[in-house]
Amino acid sequence: MAATVEIRLVGGDLAQLMGEMRVWLDRQKVAPHAFHQSPCPDGLALRVEFSEIHDAAEFAGRFGGRVVGAPSSPVA
Repeated sequence: MAATVEIRLVGGDLAQLMGEMRVWLDRQKVAPHAFHQSPCPDGLALRVEFSEIHDAAEFAGRFGGRVVGAPSSPVA
């Protein structure tokens, strides 16, 4: 189940954050499908797409992001 993580970077160092993300991804042996950045109020919005929701949730927790665009569970 695919999911996207959104991280807001306000007043931070993008290069440092990207380096920390790369180290985490390598240690977890996780390869995201895509990475996008776009301007947002006061900074940047980073979106990282994962094929597994549990990888997205762990990544979001580590980097202060939130999981967006994950399919919801069907209602019985």
